[in-house]
Amino acid sequence: FGSCRKFRGYPAGSGYIVDKPIGRSKKDRQRMVIMEEVDGGRPSLSVVRSVAQSEELCLLEVRPRTGRTHQIRVHLSQEGCPVLGDETYGYGEVLKRNRGVDRTLLHAFSLSFKHPRTGEQLTFQAPLHDDFKRAIKLMQPEDEEAENIQRYMGDPGERVVLDLPTARTTRRAKKTEETAKVEMEVLK
Repeated sequence: FGSCRKFRGYPAGSGYIVDKPIGRSKKDRQRMVIMEEVDGGRPSLSVVRSVAQSEELCLLEVRPRTGRTHQIRVHLSQEGCPVLGDETYGYGEVLKRNRGVDRTLLHAFSLSFKHPRTGEQLTFQAPLHDDFKRAIKLMQPEDEEAENIQRYMGDPGERVVLDLPTARTTRRAKKTEETAKVEMEVLK
């Protein structure tokens, strides 16, 4: 529901800019809302583009440039294109009906950051859940996006074990290092 026309036609790496400050609702402290900075809103920027669509749904790639609570959900709702199944910021019950969806269909496919000690760029990818894949199968890829859609839909590839150094502070504020083994599913 809603229109994703404004998000169409952008090549990879670019997109429609949503630049609207977000703050905690004065009426419901668990909700975030678009709020002017003078009223307590914090700068919030998301870059959005459509990668696939059907008559009623669109698959969006959203790249938040700031890290506000519920940023993607608030920005998309404000733009008239709420996340499927989002009962807080969208039309949860209406959108879930007859689509086999029992949760908010929001997925962090890829997460990248620089390691705080080594400066090495780390990238993690997570496979889509089956309900998300079912929704995508109802859509048609935008021009030149078929390969990306296939990548999203792919089966998990090799299992990778990463050794990440972590710091733990004791009561005496002494820092000790230990290694945490983290298993991540990586897509081919």
